[in-house]
Amino acid sequence: LVSADICLRRLWLLCALALCAVYSVSSTMRGVLYFLAFVGPSILFASGSLTASLTFARTLPVQLTSAIGGSSNGFAVGFIVVFYVLVVL
Repeated sequence: LVSADICLRRLWLLCALALCAVYSVSSTMRGVLYFLAFVGPSILFASGSLTASLTFARTLPVQLTSAIGGSSNGFAVGFIVVFYVLVVL
């Protein structure tokens, strides 16, 4: 079975690839930068929130809630970085 965290990571990766396909970038390195800026915070926030939740409770609902919350927060940060910071560059 595939864990919920891996499924969320694959979902964010798919969304990032779809956005990269829609928005044309001028070079490969800039595309990689956009990809990392969009997906990176989501992975980091989900991993960080899971680590924090493991110190308090080890039940699956708590871990799933913290993973979804961390991933959503990371997605929001990545969205802001890509569309408001990197567009200026």
